[in-house]
Amino acid sequence: MPTRDANARRAGQLGPAGSVRINRRYALESSVPRSFSGPRLRAQRRRAGLSVNDLAARVGRSTWSIWVYERGEAQPPIVVADALADALGLPLERLLADDTRAVA
Repeated sequence: MPTRDANARRAGQLGPAGSVRINRRYALESSVPRSFSGPRLRAQRRRAGLSVNDLAARVGRSTWSIWVYERGEAQPPIVVADALADALGLPLERLLADDTRAVA
């Protein structure tokens, strides 16, 4: 009985050495990749009336890490991004930006 990988390779879904082959046309037509937006985090934090120290305390991170996220110098791990959104009373999507550079 053929394995799942053998069936997928026959169907053209796997490339050499089992690498996944991406249908480029489909990938471009699907939703735009998203990334965490530091400026949106800063704007939402200010809108909520929180200081950087307040937000850091709510999510258990250092004040420095919040500043780094807001300036876009680092991307928070997904669990931290989710905690930031929760602390601000927002869905995580509100802290994400369309990453149009990834499409080009």
